[in-house]
Amino acid sequence: GWIRVPFTTALAIATMCKMGITHPPAGAAAAIFASSNEFDGVYFALMLVGNLMAISTAILINNLNDKKQYPMYYAFVKEGTKDRIVDALECVLPYFKRRRLEREQELQDELNMSLHYTLTEFNKRKSSRLLKGL
Repeated sequence: GWIRVPFTTALAIATMCKMGITHPPAGAAAAIFASSNEFDGVYFALMLVGNLMAISTAILINNLNDKKQYPMYYAFVKEGTKDRIVDALECVLPYFKRRRLEREQELQDELNMSLHYTLTEFNKRKSSRLLKGL
């Protein structure tokens, strides 16, 4: 019995580290569940629902901001599935589509501006070299 708590906590933390999603409260949850002699599915279900609510809220709030994206990548979702999810969200919430189009336009404008400044600087240097050569 005494080995169960440190073993489950260590296993939970090692698994999180391997997956790259370390979250200390999850190690504490493993210790709490391992320390009890009875496994109560109700507490597990409540913890699972609370975690899903927290993750869903984080995804929604952080993806509404243009400067943030959470999660950074969707490792467990195939690329085609991700595109279908985005399309479905855009149908339901036109705001997402409008913001995505605005972001794409901003990126295109930045690229065009960068290209413009690069060409302008190139032409200035070219003309200065020609003037020095005369």
